[in-house]
Amino acid sequence: GHQVDNDAQFHVQHLLRKLGSESYIGQRVILAVSQRISLLAENLLFLDPFEPTFPETHSSLYVLIQLMEFLVSDHLISWSKTDGFATGKSLFVFPSEKEKK
Repeated sequence: GHQVDNDAQFHVQHLLRKLGSESYIGQRVILAVSQRISLLAENLLFLDPFEPTFPETHSSLYVLIQLMEFLVSDHLISWSKTDGFATGKSLFVFPSEKEKK
């Protein structure tokens, strides 16, 4: 039921927070999560608040925003001190592609 879903969301969020300590992974998680947040937010605009899926969509949005906050507060300072900290367009280039240049 609902409690199982919440537990699963919590465990996935916790796993992504741990993996996110690696700047390369963490920044890409943020990128993917921000894209998902945009999509869900847009869907909420056109969803009837009395629709059965509304609370679930809202809850998912909350968990994603919370994950973003956790990743930034947990790791932003350590990420900024690493050579692998991507800025601008380099965020979309994989390390193997950088070596080819």
